[in-house]
Amino acid sequence: PAMLPGGLAIFDEVRAAARWSMRQDGSRERTLRLLAPLWALAHTAHAIEIAGLCEEALAAWPLEHDELGQALLGTAAGAAVVSGRPEQASEMARTAIAAEAHGAPRAVVARRAGALVSYGFMGDVEGGLERLDEAVAAAREAGMPAIALEMSILRAQALAAAGRLDE
Repeated sequence: PAMLPGGLAIFDEVRAAARWSMRQDGSRERTLRLLAPLWALAHTAHAIEIAGLCEEALAAWPLEHDELGQALLGTAAGAAVVSGRPEQASEMARTAIAAEAHGAPRAVVARRAGALVSYGFMGDVEGGLERLDEAVAAAREAGMPAIALEMSILRAQALAAAGRLDE
């Protein structure tokens, strides 16, 4: 994503603004808008801090499965994967994905986290392939080509690991 180079440079400011927004301003919308894009940074740096900020935001307001709530769950799940908490990541991803059946926006980033847990963390090739296919489809539908490409590449690696070189 385009925010990656600049995001790393201004992470301290984003973290401070998110904390102020949660603790002083009390603005759910402002806080979630600050935190939601951090999924792109979690694999590069600050995963534990990002997970903590997301958890604080989830504790501060009742979970709503609107666009911002779904995005926050995805960011939290991705940060949980990177910080070594696959069970928590899976639970958050399942929550966001289940909400889609009740009209919530597509949980693209949460699907990405679920695929990373299934294949990347748990080594479940067949289950991982299913999650990867779902993540690619959701990313394409949502117009998120970077995630679609990332998950397609991981899918190719999973197919090779399964010995399915002709697919």
